[in-house]
Amino acid sequence: MLRSFFTCVPMALMLFALTACDGGAAGRASQGAIPGASPSGPGPLYAQVDPGKIEPAPIRTGVAAAPIVVPECRLVTIDRQEVPSQRNSVVMRILVKEGDIVQPKQMLAQLDDRVAAADLQIKKAKITASEADLKASQETHKEAVQREKTAKQLFQQGKAISYEEVRGAELAVTKYYQESISKKEAVRLSNEESKQSEVLLEMHQIKSTIAGKVKRIYKEPGEAVKELEPLFQIQNYDNLRVEGQVDVQYLRAFKEGMEVLIEPSNLESPLQKLDGHLHDVTGIAVTNDAKNPVIVSCSEDGTVRVWDRARGCEKQVLKHGVPVRAIACTPRGVAENLCLSGALDGKGRLWDLNSTSDQPARELRGQHRGAITCVAFTPDGKACATGGEDREIRLWDVGSGELRYTFPAGHKGAVTSIQFTPQGQLVSVGRDNTLRVWTVSGDSAKLETTIDRRSGDVASLGVSPDGKRVLFDQGKSLRILGLPRGLTESVLQNASGTANFTNFALFAPDAQTILTASSAEGRVQLWHAPTSTHRGHEICQFVSSDRAPATCAAFGPDGSFVVTGTRDKQVLVWQVPDAKEIDARFTAKVVWVDRSLESSSARQFRVWAELPNKDGRFLPGSTVTMVAQPTK
Repeated sequence: MLRSFFTCVPMALMLFALTACDGGAAGRASQGAIPGASPSGPGPLYAQVDPGKIEPAPIRTGVAAAPIVVPECRLVTIDRQEVPSQRNSVVMRILVKEGDIVQPKQMLAQLDDRVAAADLQIKKAKITASEADLKASQETHKEAVQREKTAKQLFQQGKAISYEEVRGAELAVTKYYQESISKKEAVRLSNEESKQSEVLLEMHQIKSTIAGKVKRIYKEPGEAVKELEPLFQIQNYDNLRVEGQVDVQYLRAFKEGMEVLIEPSNLESPLQKLDGHLHDVTGIAVTNDAKNPVIVSCSEDGTVRVWDRARGCEKQVLKHGVPVRAIACTPRGVAENLCLSGALDGKGRLWDLNSTSDQPARELRGQHRGAITCVAFTPDGKACATGGEDREIRLWDVGSGELRYTFPAGHKGAVTSIQFTPQGQLVSVGRDNTLRVWTVSGDSAKLETTIDRRSGDVASLGVSPDGKRVLFDQGKSLRILGLPRGLTESVLQNASGTANFTNFALFAPDAQTILTASSAEGRVQLWHAPTSTHRGHEICQFVSSDRAPATCAAFGPDGSFVVTGTRDKQVLVWQVPDAKEIDARFTAKVVWVDRSLESSSARQFRVWAELPNKDGRFLPGSTVTMVAQPTK
């Protein structure tokens, strides 16, 4: 009985624990529901865009080992040569210039070779003389042989010739035979001396032993050069070495022969610079015409400027009289070509960009109690919203300019960005470090979700074109959250991990790329959005000569270009890499793993990988990111 009792008690406890777990899961599921959400309610304010028509970049799913990311790996040439002088001489001619491609045994420079050339001529003359001596010696030897033969015949016949004379004839044959051998060796010596002189003469011709590019030229014609002093540096860029420093805890994950991914980040210069504003540029928008998109910008100088991209100048200047803080254009698919501006005086103004008038088509009938800081059109263009420093969001009718309603109290700080989604929702961002999702209907707006604990550095946070994801700033990292629950799907982080994201973070129209601003030297970065096959990583950086911080940005309607506004009054247009370039993947093979630490304090080891570079895409001396998938 006692044994039975102790057997039953654990079983009962297990059943109790399972019941408690089920109840807890149900409770948590109930808590995860959006407060106040109902399965049915008022219809959306505008016609919904079918999310099925938008093809978002799928987010990585499943359980996988986290990749090992090695930032700031240096690219180094493997095959390089310092081409030296082989003689003390003077440079007579340089036959190449820096940047030229050279082949093995190609002559690069000519040294002063007059002494060597004269010496070669002397040696050739010696060959001629020694060959003549040899010929004479050989003929003399032949004559001596004949005389010896005659002397022996006369001696045998008993003619008037002594035995001493016969021996003298024999000695002459031996003498001239040995003399011909000496002359033959003299000829061979002269030939070897001539070859030596030819080598010494050729040493005055500076040649490359490898194929590659002329990186440096150290001497100019007329300058003296010492033996073994370098004249040229040749580098072959067909294969590069990736040198990385990896934290010691990943030592077992790296093996020689394994493949690693290489993520380059190119620096791109502006395609166009549009000068005209007299103060900071505060907002950028691009019209919805995919064939001929027009750039519109606003500024603290109290103007909205419409730009002629073909001519690179202003097409129209729309004066407000007060600083303008926000601008938006009607989205794609909308017939009207309007832009909405929000200004310091709290007023919103609608402008017809197809008109040549410098007056607004209409003003919104009402105003905020402070500056308007952000504006947006609904996807069908029939309504628009404004957000302001007064913490309010208001919805307006575009056709009449009438106020439809003010959103219920939400943000506890100025509203810095608003964006509509195809699902009939509006995502707002505020200086209270929250992101809020509202359901917008014909007669009211309802707060559905509040996501707090933003760092607040990024004033404008983008929503994906399908409305299912939103960007969320947290200092040095930028999270991609799924809507409406706000779960983290992926994270973008600067490779160096030293710079915060600032000012804006936007999805491209196809959601394949993300544009961000950074606190480091006015950096603007274009990222590959995380997908099932690609880790989210930096594709390129947009860098202007003055590196002024970017304040605002917008994609062109087809995503082929980006426009940014800066604090130094400029509007900059940048070319976005094509899809093939964005999706390109590069692999390298690990060739060496240093199984010792660089230092006890750094606690890092070195890894080298060989990277093919036949097309010259990668630049030696630049840095890349190495990504390794841990091996089992």
